[in-house]
Amino acid sequence: MFAKKTLIGACIALLLLANYGTARAKDIIMGLVPAENNEEMVAKFEPMRAYLEKKLGQKVKVFTATDYAGVYPSIKVIASSGYANDPIMSNPSDYGFAGRLIKPYRRSDLISVLGSVLPDFA
Repeated sequence: MFAKKTLIGACIALLLLANYGTARAKDIIMGLVPAENNEEMVAKFEPMRAYLEKKLGQKVKVFTATDYAGVYPSIKVIASSGYANDPIMSNPSDYGFAGRLIKPYRRSDLISVLGSVLPDFA
C-alpha cells in the first residue's frame, strides 16, 4: 500500500509541475487516482489543495479519476515493484499502466519496457 501511495503522490506532483506553466492564467487542476474511496481521498488532499492555492495565488481544483489516463490522457505510466505476483504487475493495463518493470532492474528490461511504451525510444 505504501508503494501505491508513493506512486500516486509522485504522479500528482509531476502532473502539477507539468501543468503549472500552462495553467498560470487558469485554475490549477489536481487529478487524483484513488486506491479506495473517492471522497476520503479528496478530503485527505484538502490541506494540500488549500496550501497550494494560498502559496500560488491561484484557484486549485481537485477531481478523481478511475485510472491515470483519466487524469492525464497521454501519460505513459510504468508500474514498478519487486512483487512480481502482485495483480498490478501481472496485468498492468487493467490498472491504467502502460507497462511494468520488475525489481531488481536489469538494463535489458528497462530498454524493452521503454521501447514498448515510447514509440520514439531508440
